[in-house]
Amino acid sequence: MAHALLRLLRQVGTTTSKGIVIRFPLRRKDIADIAGTTLYSASRILSAWERAGWLKTLDRRIAVESLSELMRIAEDENGRETAPLSS
Repeated sequence: MAHALLRLLRQVGTTTSKGIVIRFPLRRKDIADIAGTTLYSASRILSAWERAGWLKTLDRRIAVESLSELMRIAEDENGRETAPLSS
């Protein structure tokens, strides 16, 4: 999901006072299809990210308010460590 949103932000994102906004309306089903996941999973993840304050949905447009968190999540999805493991 994070990778799909980052790709959309790079391709069609516009920086505004509300964050980086994807310039066209997207349904959660559209995002699920782009990310290759189910509507249920996409809705659950997007809702959690909204509650965390990382993004907002404005008239079916997504505004990412915390690009750094989205990038951190994408790194975690790749299996890279974000912090060293303690022994």
